[in-house]
Amino acid sequence: MRWRLAFLLALATAIASPAWAENLFGNEPSEGEVAVIEERGATAERGLRHLRKLELLLHIEQMQRGDCGEALAIEGKAKSGDADAQWTLGQLQQAGLCFPKDPASGLRWLQEAAKQGNADANHLVAVAHLRGDGTKKDPATAYPFMRKAAEGGSPEGMIGLALMLIDGKGAPHNPTEAASWLEKAANEGEIEANARLGWLHLSGDLGQPNPAQALEWARPASESGLPFAQLISGLAATMLGKKVEAHKWLNLASASGVEQVMNFASEERAKLEPTMTPGQLAEARKQASHWKPRTAADDLKQGDPPRTKLPAYDAAKALKFSPETARAELARIGVGIEKDAYFDAARTDNLGIFVLFHRAGADLDERLWPMGWTPLYVATDYGSEKVFAYLLRNKASVDVPAAETGMTPLVRAIGHKRPKMVAALLDAGASAKKLEGYSTETTGNVLAGGSPLLYAIMFKDSDPILVRRLLDAGGSAKEVYSQGKTTLMHAAEGNPQVFRLLLERGADPNAVDVFGESVLHALVAQNKVVIPNLKAALAAGAQTRNWRSEQLTPLLRAVWSGNVEATAALLAAGAQADLPMRLSKNHLPMNWGDRERLLAMNGGTPLMLAASLGHAAVANVLIEAGANPNTEIEVSGMRLSASAIANESGNAVLMNAIAGR
Repeated sequence: MRWRLAFLLALATAIASPAWAENLFGNEPSEGEVAVIEERGATAERGLRHLRKLELLLHIEQMQRGDCGEALAIEGKAKSGDADAQWTLGQLQQAGLCFPKDPASGLRWLQEAAKQGNADANHLVAVAHLRGDGTKKDPATAYPFMRKAAEGGSPEGMIGLALMLIDGKGAPHNPTEAASWLEKAANEGEIEANARLGWLHLSGDLGQPNPAQALEWARPASESGLPFAQLISGLAATMLGKKVEAHKWLNLASASGVEQVMNFASEERAKLEPTMTPGQLAEARKQASHWKPRTAADDLKQGDPPRTKLPAYDAAKALKFSPETARAELARIGVGIEKDAYFDAARTDNLGIFVLFHRAGADLDERLWPMGWTPLYVATDYGSEKVFAYLLRNKASVDVPAAETGMTPLVRAIGHKRPKMVAALLDAGASAKKLEGYSTETTGNVLAGGSPLLYAIMFKDSDPILVRRLLDAGGSAKEVYSQGKTTLMHAAEGNPQVFRLLLERGADPNAVDVFGESVLHALVAQNKVVIPNLKAALAAGAQTRNWRSEQLTPLLRAVWSGNVEATAALLAAGAQADLPMRLSKNHLPMNWGDRERLLAMNGGTPLMLAASLGHAAVANVLIEAGANPNTEIEVSGMRLSASAIANESGNAVLMNAIAGR
């Protein structure tokens, strides 16, 4: 409630910032900062691996859109001996993306990368031998590659090696070593490893069944929504007599959609229920109904600041202390003069301890490294309203960005949907301007470069009042984000009021991203097109005619998806119903069939595409817009037209829509 935040701000009115400028914590890094820095140093190779995987995902996304422009460059680097390019090329050939599908050739490239010590390539070579993909199935051959992958730091390799050691096929049976590798993988954030460890401890493969250890390992994977882990957690909790938790996990597992898990969980739940009281059953069902899987949004905090157990303290009392008295009081209550404790007070909203630190001389704009967070950033992130109000009243800097992502307290408040904090920050003069120099491409951090405006428009329930205020506070409708995505592209699925507002403030409906696609492509690519947004973009001048034959036009994308209303809107705005397709092989969408590819490369029309896909209603709309069902092209000695394709299909509805014209 807004009145509560206003009351807290008013409560802080009597608090004056100390005049001293001494650095209370000295110039040496705190224990918490040292721990973070050491951990990051130890995992630098892991970070590079994640960056390589991100780059591969970007390549795949680009190629699935039909853009194979990078394919030749990747192949060239692979042939020159670049291990990362060999790893990428091997996977592209295995999948048939921008290259003919050739598992054997893909495996050879992966083997070349593996020879150079690429751990992820070793893992994929092992998987190929386990599955017989491009080679004969041979677990014994897979084993040394899987071990190299695990020893090289690949989390997937660690899990794969553990499974081979448990199974004993192609590898020695060694559950104890398997558990060790699973622990390492779990510490890398692989929730599947948590589930597998839980099962090892529950099954007794490591000796006597240990349900306590099983539950401890499986619980994080259960919270993430892994059905197998939820079953393990339910079984372990049952053995421990934790009936409410057991029933919750078994209930969720029984509705998971994984048949074997569902059946087993349902049977165990049925056995458990007669032993529970009505109150226990009600509580368990309540917990299951309120449960939500942990998602990436829940991990927005990117790690916690160091935590120190702090006592409660009266903030009003702390306000009266001089620097010397405040320091003595911190010592008396057993709180060391440590930066970690100061930031932990901000995290836990312990206003009394936070005020003591401030009165003792702590800077309100102190930074916690290497993240570069300020107390205001942390208080905003964790919803610490009392400390947040204190910081604003005492003129803490509101625009200090995190060192790694460029995110400000305002971005965090919007991302966490804390409207009272958003309003208070803007009232305090926070800027909504996008900071330059931060992006996923330059930092490797997927959250880098996100502006306040981006976080306000990216949700389907975006608030037009907030967006307007951000635009007035320095945000720009012309902002461009990772991969050249514009504000309109990010708002394509969102609130039509927000979409129109961005257009009113100068967003360019004809700007294209790094794939050469405009907001029209983004609009018609959605499963459910927001028609008011599509019409607004067209009314604002989004181009429907100035697309070349060799481009995948918005109309073609709408025809492919079978979206009648989107097709009609594009045609009404001038899209050419009979523009022949002359897409190059490198620009063909990978999910198009053989005939659709032939049509696209040889002058086929949107109507022929609709006929080939069986989209009768779309065909009707195209014909009404002037598309000629009898236009012919010649492909490999065959003459093709929309009418001929419809007749060949035997689809009466399609034939009536096209051949009957």
